[in-house]
Formats: sequence, structure tokens, C-alpha cells
Amino acid sequence: MMRDNRPHLLLSMIMLLAVLAACGAPQTVLVVRVHDNLTQRPVAGAECRVADASARSDAQGECRVRSWTADGTVQVSAAGYQENGTSLAGLPWGEEIASVTTTVGLYPDRFSGKEAETPGRARERVREMAAALLR
Repeated sequence: MMRDNRPHLLLSMIMLLAVLAACGAPQTVLVVRVHDNLTQRPVAGAECRVADASARSDAQGECRVRSWTADGTVQVSAAGYQENGTSLAGLPWGEEIASVTTTVGLYPDRFSGKEAETPGRARERVREMAAALLR
């Protein structure tokens, strides 16, 4: 006497379809906008790292990372800039959200080729230039 395997076959097919649907489910893309903190201009070629995933910023300073979780951090580095990062905690994500954006600003390692630039020194130089223009 043969046993009816149709219920098991049907259950197996449903499970396979569920697995395939989960693999093809859209994932929230993390868009990281990288800019120079002094000029506010985009930084092209910056490396954005989130856990094991990484991406390079385009001409508009945007990196797109497809594999990330909301409990991680993004670290950004670029030639001529100090590394910086930010927490991803609190960013919305899930299959119903196509993309989410965060911003990371980088300070230059050097200003005018040799002098290390700090935010305080940058403000001081701006004041000096403004005073010179007003004279």
C-alpha cells in the first residue's frame, strides 16, 4: 500500500516559495552622504564601511550600502581627511523602506599643504579673511 505524500510535497513547496520570496525581498539601502566639513562640498572616492560591507562615494559624495543593520555604525575614510563615523541606531529600515540617508562630515588632514587644520583654526581663518575684505 502506497502512502499519499501530497501533503508533504505541498508543504515543502510552500516552504521553498517562502524562502525564495525572503531572498528576493527588497532590502533598505543605506545612502551615506559624505561631505567636507569646511567647504560643505561632497567628497568623492570616500570609503564607507558598515560591518563587512563597504562602498565608495560617487561624484556627489554618496555611498550606497545594501547590507547593514540598525544597530551598527558607518565608518568613513578618504585620502586627505580624518576618519569619521556615525551610529546607525534609530534609522528606519525594513522591506517596506527602499532607502534611508545619513550624513557624515570629514575634516581635512591638512590645510594649505602643511598646516593641520582644526575647526577652531578654520573659523579663525574665515574671520581673518572677512576682516581683510571689510578693510
